Amino acid sequence: MPNGYHGRILRVDLSKGTISTDTPDTNFYRQYFGGGAMATYYLLKEMAPSVDPFVVTVYARVKKAEDVAGVVIVAVILASALLAIFFGAALGNVVRGVPLDEKGEFFLPLWTNFQPGREAGILDWYTILIGVYSFVVLMQHGALWIAYKTEGAVQERARAIAQRGWYVMAALTVIVSREEPPWLPLRAALTQAVIAALATLAVWRLLRPYPWRRWTGAVLAAAQGLSLWAALACAAGALGLLALAPGVVASLGALGMLALFVAARPDAGLMLAVFLTPLAPLEKWFGPLHFSFLEIVTLLTLGVRLAWEAVAILREREGGALWQRTLQRLRAGLEALDAMDVGVVLLLGASLASLGASENLRVSLRELRVVVLQAAFLYWLATRGPMDREGLLHLADLLVLSGAVLSLYGLYQYAVTDKVIVAEGVRRIRGIFGSPNNLALVLGRLWPLMLAVALRGPTDRRRLLYGLAAVPAAACLFLTYSRAAWLFGLPAALVMLGVLAGRRARVAALAVLAAGLVALVPLAGTARLGSLFTFRGTTLLRVKLWEAAWEMARDHPVWGVGLDNFLYQYPRYIRPEALSEPNLSHPHNIVLDFWLRLGVLGFVTLGWLQWQFWRRGLALWRRRADPALWALTVGLLAGMADTLAHGAVDASFFFVELAGLFALMVAFVRRMERLQPPAPGQH
Repeated sequence: MPNGYHGRILRVDLSKGTISTDTPDTNFYRQYFGGGAMATYYLLKEMAPSVDPFVVTVYARVKKAEDVAGVVIVAVILASALLAIFFGAALGNVVRGVPLDEKGEFFLPLWTNFQPGREAGILDWYTILIGVYSFVVLMQHGALWIAYKTEGAVQERARAIAQRGWYVMAALTVIVSREEPPWLPLRAALTQAVIAALATLAVWRLLRPYPWRRWTGAVLAAAQGLSLWAALACAAGALGLLALAPGVVASLGALGMLALFVAARPDAGLMLAVFLTPLAPLEKWFGPLHFSFLEIVTLLTLGVRLAWEAVAILREREGGALWQRTLQRLRAGLEALDAMDVGVVLLLGASLASLGASENLRVSLRELRVVVLQAAFLYWLATRGPMDREGLLHLADLLVLSGAVLSLYGLYQYAVTDKVIVAEGVRRIRGIFGSPNNLALVLGRLWPLMLAVALRGPTDRRRLLYGLAAVPAAACLFLTYSRAAWLFGLPAALVMLGVLAGRRARVAALAVLAAGLVALVPLAGTARLGSLFTFRGTTLLRVKLWEAAWEMARDHPVWGVGLDNFLYQYPRYIRPEALSEPNLSHPHNIVLDFWLRLGVLGFVTLGWLQWQFWRRGLALWRRRADPALWALTVGLLAGMADTLAHGAVDASFFFVELAGLFALMVAFVRRMERLQPPAPGQH
């Protein structure tokens, strides 16, 4: 036995009473070394694919092995899983480290309360997660080995398990890589789940006898029969009840009523979402959770739209199986994407890619949800579905009405209350926002639209209403004392209006600029205005901030630092002259902001969306096909000029209200392009 084997394998068939030998080559022994591997090879080779291998292991001891095969399978699986989990938990203790005393020994309790914190145990939330992770990794390894070594049905089953295992392993890799679990403490989460389940069961048993389906159908039919404005009023009333509801139960009831009206009239849901966009900071608390009213209405409207799509697919009788019809719808939707839609898809892709660079993943995920996804959903709702010219103008009317409400509330706040910001010798309006600059950023995008329609609108009524809305908005913009709005945003918007809207607009723009300069004269002696002419104070801080942001961008040129992670990186780059303001969340420049949050792909996305917006917007302006839509186009172009100019020295996109307004401006241009196709020979 020079090689440790005879080169022959004896085969004894007791059923047939025969004896034979196999003489495999040396590669067989290299591949199936050891008695266990060779026995497994012959079991898999000789047994039919339908025979369960666990049955063979107990057949010699149990007369009817099939009766206990299920028990044996479960026992073996559980034993193997628990063994992997326990050894993995031990590995988790090694990875995390254990406290050693002066003798080099350690003591930990066997388990704790399984909540994140300083109370570590041999079995706690982290070590159990590592154990589960180890089990998944070993299962993945075994499935891949079986898929590689076998053929037929066994190979297919192993490949299916291995393919699904990648997703589980990827998710667990992200979770165990964090310093703390991204969920509520286990005890609180379980308590809330049990209470919610019991309450749901009790309410269901209490209300089950009533004919809710018939009543709901009657309410839906009545809501669908309402006019658009009546449906909007009903949805707004339900939203008001939701805002005033005192507790979780009453809030959920009002939310159900709002969902009912949105389900009946998703067009009213879209109108309500557009109205709420400038009012995005307003939110509703459901116990420990809170959502903005804009997010609630947008998600309800999006859910209704997707539900109707699903119903349409289910009702189709042609096109093959359900999954085939679904794929056909998805393929048709992808084929219908145009260049502007691709820009929004690129924004989503860049946001998802940036998560890998995030130091604080939790805040990145929140900004992804409340800013990027919210803006994408608004864009999708505003560009999909049927909408005529009047519907688009109604959306613009609601946007302007929201700006007027925001301005009037700010003026009331300034005149009657003390909820203002007092700094550098002036009282500054902040409205519903935490900072006056945020109010100026929102109104700076809406005021050019108000002024454009007031000057060049096709009807006296709409011109009058937009002009009335522009007056409090202008006063509110002035009283925010936002120097970026005064010196950059509004001048850029007025210049754009003067260039695009004709002589009347140029005269109005010059009059507004002159009035603004006169209004600034009494403020010449205040610190708020005087610091602009000296290289210190806010001016110096802004320059040093840009220097630090540029250095940060050079250190993270490809992927950036992640969504909403500027605050956590800035202390490493802050200049000594800027130490008085260490807690800044963005670089106060639109290019640097997109680059640092989303990397190079975000910078490319910004350029692509701007190019598409201006190319299409100017093409619509040159057509002059519809006076109302032409005035709306001028206002949108002037508003985007304010966005870029003001965003050069301040925030630009990554606030809920700013992202929503950006998405609506782009969506309006896309809609108007459909409503006003170019004439033959035009481009």
